[in-house]
Amino acid sequence: MAAVPLEREVQNAVMLHVGARPFLRIWRQNVGVAVPIGVVHRAARLLDQGKIAEAKQALARARVVRFGAKGAADLTGGLACGVRLELEVKRPGGKQSPDQVLFQRVMNNLGCLYAVVDSEAAADAVLDSHLQACTVCSRRTADAWKQ
Repeated sequence: MAAVPLEREVQNAVMLHVGARPFLRIWRQNVGVAVPIGVVHRAARLLDQGKIAEAKQALARARVVRFGAKGAADLTGGLACGVRLELEVKRPGGKQSPDQVLFQRVMNNLGCLYAVVDSEAAADAVLDSHLQACTVCSRRTADAWKQ
């Protein structure tokens, strides 16, 4: 039995595969929390010196920077017709978090094309379905999309 791929492996494969389509632009959308690198380096030096309490204190006082929208899809971009594309990539059998479900609802209400995919084939099915329904994309890209 084959091992289930990691989510990042599926995500990279989907991004490269979908991104090869000429009238589609897609990119990775990161969401998370970060601490300035200088604080991390200082804490590491303190740990090297055995000053664990001081390292913890330095990290606790650090300014935290949050980026991206909570629950945002892994991949975002746009189609030739002007519709925003959001792809949430999961490994086979993976489930969305409640924040991701909420983000999907918001994007759908705004008229975006949002899909949860677990493979290149699943992403193709979403885009092929859009092509069948969208006269702008199908007229402009019907042959080019199947490179």
